[in-house]
Amino acid sequence: MKHSALFSLALLLSACGASHSDSEGVTIFPTQTVVTVDETNPAAEAVALRDDLIVGVDSLAKLKRKFPKADIDPQYANAVIIPGLIDPHVHMTLGAMMYGLDWVPPWDMQHPNGLIEGLGNKTELLQSIKSFSLQETSSAPLILYGYHNLVQGDITKTDLDAISNTRPIILWHYSGHDFYMNTKALELFEITADLHEGLP
Repeated sequence: MKHSALFSLALLLSACGASHSDSEGVTIFPTQTVVTVDETNPAAEAVALRDDLIVGVDSLAKLKRKFPKADIDPQYANAVIIPGLIDPHVHMTLGAMMYGLDWVPPWDMQHPNGLIEGLGNKTELLQSIKSFSLQETSSAPLILYGYHNLVQGDITKTDLDAISNTRPIILWHYSGHDFYMNTKALELFEITADLHEGLP
């Protein structure tokens, strides 16, 4: 709905955060609850908008007094309104990137190009990585998705260097959170052992 995203601005407003005292062009949306994320006023009853901007978050009675000529729109009367939140764990974009790669999964997985048989141990995994590495002579990074340490065993930089010390190899963990690289990949991305010292 047009106004749904605008309620996310409630996070920025206090209970009496309206900046205009007149009612011209104001619409008040009564709700079941507005979660404000404001410790001084954690919940409200309604949101007032003017020109697609929030001008008030408060009880319905107070907003009616503040904006006596405002229109009342009941479409959210049974809704709980919360600020717009971003879930950093959403993997939709990651999935789009993963499905475009070659896979080295720990168990059978359905790929857009067909079923990929699982590699159940470290030996099978390393053999598969080597096979992918030999398929083309390009110096472009080889990026493979699906490695799982709990099934396929621990992989080290030395393991990947033994496959290639000239082509960057990047092994993307099944979880989507971790990357395992050989020396050439670390050099490509300028990752050094002391890099962590400059991070918060």
